[in-house]
Amino acid sequence: MESNEIVKDEIFRIIENQIRDNNPKKSKVTFKRLISLGYSKFESKKLIGQYVAIEIFNILKTKKP
Repeated sequence: MESNEIVKDEIFRIIENQIRDNNPKKSKVTFKRLISLGYSKFESKKLIGQYVAIEIFNILKTKKP
């Protein structure tokens, strides 16, 4: 499995956990809003995943939690 696939799978796992656990609450609210706007579940998770990827990048770049 390529590195990009591993990262993508992990980001999707993060999103699924956030939605399931309602933590942070914004993830579940955003997911429901995207669904109501007509995005599929996959598309919604992909859009949220873009934000998660940016956050991970910023954490690695700044070395801050």
